Amino acid sequence: MSNRIKINPAIPLALLITGAIGTGIAFHLNKEKLTTGDLVPHEIGHEDINPYFNYNVKSTDFVLLDAGSSKNLATLLFEQKIKYCNEKGIACGLIINSTAEKEYDIYNDVEYVKSILSKYDVKCPVYLNIKNIMKNDKLNNTEKQKLINIFLEMCKQNGIYVGLYGEDNLLNEAKKYLDIKDSDVYIIKDDKQDYEGNFVIYKDEEGKIHAKKDIVKYIEENRLNDLSNFKINKKITIKSIEELEEISFKYNLSIETLLKYNNLLKISLTHKFHNSESVTIKIPYIVEKIPYNKTSFVTLEEPLMGCDLSEMQGNNTDWDNMDFDFIILRSNHGVVKDECFEYNAKNCIENNISIGAYCVNEVFKKENESKEDFIKRFKEQVEKTLETIKKFQIDYPVYLDLESKIEELYLEDCLSIWEKEISENGYIPGIYSNQSVMDKIIEKDNTINERFELWIAGGENYNEEVDIANVKPNFDEITDFSTSMIQTTNSCINAPAKNSDGYLDIDFTTRDYTKPNEDDDLRKYEIKSFPKYSSKIPYCAGGVFLIGASTIGIGKVIKKKRKIRR
Repeated sequence: MSNRIKINPAIPLALLITGAIGTGIAFHLNKEKLTTGDLVPHEIGHEDINPYFNYNVKSTDFVLLDAGSSKNLATLLFEQKIKYCNEKGIACGLIINSTAEKEYDIYNDVEYVKSILSKYDVKCPVYLNIKNIMKNDKLNNTEKQKLINIFLEMCKQNGIYVGLYGEDNLLNEAKKYLDIKDSDVYIIKDDKQDYEGNFVIYKDEEGKIHAKKDIVKYIEENRLNDLSNFKINKKITIKSIEELEEISFKYNLSIETLLKYNNLLKISLTHKFHNSESVTIKIPYIVEKIPYNKTSFVTLEEPLMGCDLSEMQGNNTDWDNMDFDFIILRSNHGVVKDECFEYNAKNCIENNISIGAYCVNEVFKKENESKEDFIKRFKEQVEKTLETIKKFQIDYPVYLDLESKIEELYLEDCLSIWEKEISENGYIPGIYSNQSVMDKIIEKDNTINERFELWIAGGENYNEEVDIANVKPNFDEITDFSTSMIQTTNSCINAPAKNSDGYLDIDFTTRDYTKPNEDDDLRKYEIKSFPKYSSKIPYCAGGVFLIGASTIGIGKVIKKKRKIRR
């Protein structure tokens, strides 16, 4: 079937042309002849397109569409434009024209962005137009700063490439007087002053839009703007106004914000509570990723093969021949970052290899040390893990390496902290050890295999040299801990990576952590309702567009759940 956008035959061509002029829709025809050698891919940009004409936008161009905001509808034909870009393989981004005055407005703006990204491919940045917020005299500088930073931070937490949009002077004011974080910006250059910060996309004095580098490639390589990165808002069931007040205090959110974000009225809540009804509310800023559940992932008949890498291999890695399904990277040992983690992670991404991580525990009881001091040191180790891995897409579990001396641990506390911190930051918690240590751990906690993904090292020939061509999984040799991953050898030779002894650790797993179980409701993201845009071109009896009709919308998007796309 052809992907060509068809013009409604009931709408005359003259009407379309007249309407385009009447509403101020910009065609921005790019008549320059592009040659492959002259420009980097996706360097030339457009702020608008018309999906009803054979428009001269190259597949190596990009388009930035005005998406409006959660309160203000997008420009005319927004959905047709973004669909056109997706069908024609044209990279597009969004400009959010927020009119937020309250926290709940900006929370809804982020949810609105997520609702668009859940439906369409957005391969360019999402920019917040700061003009309305900056020019709003009802807001003081502290309020402006809070709104802008909340938008930036929430988008980043959800794996969205986010930046700011505006003219030089406004962006400089935001950075200087509001102490706005130095995020990427889409800058409108003028002849008054230059922006003093980072920017990739800019509009020059002639109104032409350019990108200084291939931002599309960066977003694709880092798997940004993807539904699989979205975090789910925490939900809490309450039965009284007093409980609502407690939540307000606990999460530092006003009652007004909680009510507005959840589309509730205090009077209706009081009525429900009076009739002994409970109400579930969402907490907008305290966000969580999809809960870990063993049934959330596909279990395989044929195990996947991977390896684990650290600075022990250094640069002795032939990435052109790293033919593995996954690689588990050492993130840190104690509070020291693995020197090769970023190098290895970037190469995994470049070679489309899924990543997991592990932290080697180096926190043990000291003589006369209080439990409080021990826990503090252990938490610092966990923080180092999270700090190290946060920039990268981690599909496989994040493991705590407990190879030795577990008797010198407050084991129950360590496991609870690891489970809580790793899962609440959106990762799958795991434990790594050899068979004998895992026996001891299970003696102390027989729920370990329900709380964590287990990775066990061992087997009859674990320490014997084996050629990469002959290494096989040996799940039958591992004591039944309901483990999903084994390290079958630490002495693989002739592998594409090796330590100083010429060896590589080889792993196998029966669980594909990149493919969620399609029957698992925990892996679905609930999309919040926002105004939907008309798919029809509005016109009046006189044969011209309604003057000034730059936006139009009817109805609501029905709440739905969408499976994560990979």
